[in-house]
Amino acid sequence: MRGFPAFVFLFATAGLLAGQDGEAVMPDAMKQIGPANGVLGKKITAKDASAAEDAKKLQSLFASTRGFWKARKANDVVRFATDASGASLLLLAALPLVAGVPPKKSSPSTFNDLAQTTPAGREAENQYRLGLKYAEGKGALRDYAKAADCYLRAAERGHIAAQYNLGFLYENGLGVKTNLAMAMLWYRKAAEQGDAQAQTNLGVLYATAKGSERSYVEAAKWYMKAAGQDDLEGMTNLGSLYLEGRGVKKDYSEALAFYKRAANRGYPVAQNNLALMYANGQGVPKDYVHAYAWLDLAGLRIPASAALRDRIAKEMTAAQIAAARNLVSTLKQKLAQAR
Repeated sequence: MRGFPAFVFLFATAGLLAGQDGEAVMPDAMKQIGPANGVLGKKITAKDASAAEDAKKLQSLFASTRGFWKARKANDVVRFATDASGASLLLLAALPLVAGVPPKKSSPSTFNDLAQTTPAGREAENQYRLGLKYAEGKGALRDYAKAADCYLRAAERGHIAAQYNLGFLYENGLGVKTNLAMAMLWYRKAAEQGDAQAQTNLGVLYATAKGSERSYVEAAKWYMKAAGQDDLEGMTNLGSLYLEGRGVKKDYSEALAFYKRAANRGYPVAQNNLALMYANGQGVPKDYVHAYAWLDLAGLRIPASAALRDRIAKEMTAAQIAAARNLVSTLKQKLAQAR
């Protein structure tokens, strides 16, 4: 049996998975996710039109060939994009979204302490929360431009979550013009203060040459920091770099270790990649039983993984398939205990 394609998911974002013939496949669940298309029951003003344009931009992230699929929770979104060669998939960035709203991240406890003891800290927290209201449309019309202004005031005072959210707005052109250099700047500020998701996002920008020259060395550095904080996307991305020898020395054992860490925590992309290493015999003896089991788990949320599982099953004996299904039950129990 010939080896299966090693899909390489580098960061957490996008969405369409490539099928066997390179055809994009969108999970049905994602077709229902996205912001409202318009404003009902009122005259459309210039401000409404601007907000609608922002909504269209966000909607395009779901509907285009870089759409989204549902991940761990209803508000976790992951998007994908093919790399330049089209031979593999790059996992760009898992960004938490709520019904099409930019990411809502609670402030780290260290900043909460600051907010309670200094006027500048309290003002930063207030501006951040006001920005969230504008971004979510709670208590006011959704207005990403005003959200960006509020996030900026908070971010300039060192508010980590505001820095992250502002980076997201610049990356996706919501309320501001798309500016990847500015996205990188604000992700970096949050990353340097220890925000794991910002560290992963910063690594993705380096890996995909967005906002700077491509640097897999820098990407690996930031993924490593994120992985050190148990960020599942960071672990998976770092594993992919070890798998391909980008920015780090190629090392299947390291790739396998990082994939296993994230897979055992229930991250479907890592489960998919781990399965492919078993299927291709990379760093481990070729093992279709383990490949089938991990693809079965990943296939609960990634349709392409389920399709690969079915392809592998055609090369397996009845006894191997039975063993794989028993392994699936065992792994599900372990995952339930891990939660």
